Amino acid sequence: MQKVTVVSTPSISDIDILFTSWISIEGNVSKTRSDFYSFLSQSSVERDMFLYDHTVESYEDVKGNIVVLKVTPL
Repeated sequence: MQKVTVVSTPSISDIDILFTSWISIEGNVSKTRSDFYSFLSQSSVERDMFLYDHTVESYEDVKGNIVVLKVTPL
């Protein structure tokens, strides 16, 4: 049987730094944390670009074939 690696949902460290970066973008100044969480939970080109520009991704082997995707602000 072939081993399958399972990647967890992303674990974002220091969400406050990311929120501060997000509200500094023109058009987001008056947005709330709820708006930010909605932005992060819905797949979009804008979200992918934001995460690409403001974070670094790493993978941490937790147990056997389960891997945690860690997202850390720059």
